[in-house]
Amino acid sequence: MSNLCDLKPHVLRYWEQEFSQLQPVTRRGNRRYYQQEEILLIRRIRQLLYFEGFTIQGAKSKLSDRKFIKEITSQVEVEKAQGELLLSEEAQAKIIARFLPEQLSEEEVGKFIEIIIAQTGASSMKDMGKVMGMLSKQLAGKADGKTISTVVKQLLSA
Repeated sequence: MSNLCDLKPHVLRYWEQEFSQLQPVTRRGNRRYYQQEEILLIRRIRQLLYFEGFTIQGAKSKLSDRKFIKEITSQVEVEKAQGELLLSEEAQAKIIARFLPEQLSEEEVGKFIEIIIAQTGASSMKDMGKVMGMLSKQLAGKADGKTISTVVKQLLSA
């Protein structure tokens, strides 16, 4: 959550104490789960404090103004925030993808499968479970299970 809103966790905890509107659901281990409205509120508080120069007290009074609340919860504002969240999630996915092992091509998977078929003596679709069991251990994280399954079916039914 702190990454999503570009805030340090201790700042979020402080804001939870200062702004009564922020009441995330807490679960075991004191983990906090924020609803979409709370995320929008956090982003609005951040905007008021960091970019518009409000004090905590000033931001509290601004957030208690009905007209202001109506404005920030308008459909346009919600759609804009959803778009920003989506972009943020896409950026996070790209970062995570950099740390994942590179996936094998279908040809490379086929070579592995041919070796396993030769080792196990598999000759028909009845042997698919035995082949898949060995492959799932060797290719874990390196190839998609659906790709492996498709190539095994092709080779065993040929």
